[in-house]
Parts: sequence; structure tokens; C-alpha cells
Amino acid sequence: MRRVNLIFCAILPLMAPGLAVAQTADCNDRPLCLGQTITEADLAVWSLNVFPDGTGLPDGMGNAEEGRQLYTAKCSACHGDKGVGVKVLLDRGAFPTLVGSTPPLTDTEEWPAKTVGSYWPYPTTFFDYVRRAMPFATAHSLSNNEVYAITAYILVLNDILPAGATLDRDDLMQVTMPNVDGFICDARPDVFAPRCMSNCAAPGDAGLSIGSGENYGKPVPTTDCMVRK
Repeated sequence: MRRVNLIFCAILPLMAPGLAVAQTADCNDRPLCLGQTITEADLAVWSLNVFPDGTGLPDGMGNAEEGRQLYTAKCSACHGDKGVGVKVLLDRGAFPTLVGSTPPLTDTEEWPAKTVGSYWPYPTTFFDYVRRAMPFATAHSLSNNEVYAITAYILVLNDILPAGATLDRDDLMQVTMPNVDGFICDARPDVFAPRCMSNCAAPGDAGLSIGSGENYGKPVPTTDCMVRK
């Protein structure tokens, strides 16, 4: 018991300044007066969502040649020269091949590679992924211009853009990926339903007809069902 009392007496002085702040500072918006109120500027650093229709694409521009140099310096160690992968890493199921294989994935090869060219449905969401998560060890370190340049280079390697192509927001939104129609709509009622906590409309009354009924589970162009409206 004495040991507990000694510990309490030791930490009490450390707590006192915090208690005083809690009594005097304006902490109405912060429980226990901890942390600070987040601002729009704080959120902007993490608000990186880019949707299939291009919503959220930032300003910037980059060309494939710049992207080649950036890729060599920042990406090739994991994804290999020109995106073909690194065998020792591929054998471990890590850092996939970015180039090669062609859609449709169901009949071209026994085990087709899901690459940017053969699998990815939208160039906009590929941009989102690179900006959000790459390079693997230093995510968020690329500028918008650098992401546009690397995106252009990867699309050139997959024969989706011509050599030397330049990309900005408007250019990227004009690119059509080879596998854009290779997905099936998610027909669950909650996918397209508005948020609702009470007096909610039945799925049939909410205009949720895509991929349902006789079309349930059938391939539907993703441009009809996956683009953010």
C-alpha cells in the first residue's frame, strides 16, 4: 500500500499543470482538453481520394520521360525494370508486375497477371493509389507532378498512351483502360442507397435497379455502375 501511495505522490506533480490547464483553458470542443481542433488545412493533407470520374484529381502535370526517370529511382527496386517485376520478390508474392498480360483475363492465359494494363479499370484510381501508397517505404512523398509523370510512364509501358505522353487532370480523365468493362456491379441494396437511419425506403423504391433482378450477377459496364455520381 505504501508503494502505491509513493507512486501516486510522484505522479501528482506531473498531473497538476495539466489539471490547471483543463480548469482555465477553453476546452469545450476537446474532451479532457487534450489535443487540438483539426482544421481544414490539417484534413487536406490526408484527403487524397480520387474517384473514378476524376473527382479529387489535383492540379499538376507530368510527362512519361520524367516518369521513366522517377520510376527508375523510386520504383524499380520493387517492381523491376520497365515494370516487369523482380523474380525473387514475385516468388514471395510481393510487389506485383505492372506491365504485361491483356484483358479479358478469363481466356488469354491460364494464370493471367493482374497488371495495370490488364486489370485496372480506371486511370484516375491508379493515380490515387500511387499518390496514396507509393513508394512503399515513403508513401506521400511524391508531388502531384511526379505522380502524373509516373502514371504516364506506366500507361506508356502498357501501350495505353503513346511514348512521350504528357498527363494532367483533363488528359487523365480522357484515358480509357482496356479492362474498364471487365467488372461486375455490386448489386447489394446498400451500395447505392442514401444514408438512412429511420423511415428508410425499401430497396425497390430507391431506384436501385442496376445489377438487380434478372440482371443480378451479370457483367455490366463499370461505367454504368461504379462511377461516383
